[in-house]
Amino acid sequence: PMIGMAGAFVSSVGYFSGGGKLERLRTIQRFAYGFLIFFMSTCALLFYMFPDVIYGVFTDAAPVIGIGTTYLRINVLAYPLIPLSIVSAAGFQGIGRGVPPFFIALLRSWLIVIPLSWYNAFVLDGALINIWYAMVIGHSASAAVGATWLGLQIKKLEKRKEADAKTDQRSTT
Repeated sequence: PMIGMAGAFVSSVGYFSGGGKLERLRTIQRFAYGFLIFFMSTCALLFYMFPDVIYGVFTDAAPVIGIGTTYLRINVLAYPLIPLSIVSAAGFQGIGRGVPPFFIALLRSWLIVIPLSWYNAFVLDGALINIWYAMVIGHSASAAVGATWLGLQIKKLEKRKEADAKTDQRSTT
């Protein structure tokens, strides 16, 4: 559902921003964030409660299920935040700005997850669990940056629309 919603969001953002209907853009943004945060929170809760059942579908090896259970219970901490990154990236694509999603992904992977994982492996104790926490930190940071950046971009579009309306008003008088 998240990828499908993001694809629809790209088109909707392009339509509403191109047509100057920024209040509708905000409405669809709130809907996309809200629906996907609810959906991913529900998934996180289920995955947190039943990781052994989920991994049990794929293997009956107790060590694998044990490691997978720990991984899933840590990783689901970021699930409710991931829609902020995905929807924000789609929003930027919808307004014709492809570079911000690149920087958001760069921040998550290359500036947070990889350095924290390297630090854990070569400076700290090298526990695998710390790498999983690095992933949660990376997802959380990219979600915060993506949602904030898109919000600022939409405000910029709103101000531009107001300025254009004032200019049009002066031109007609």
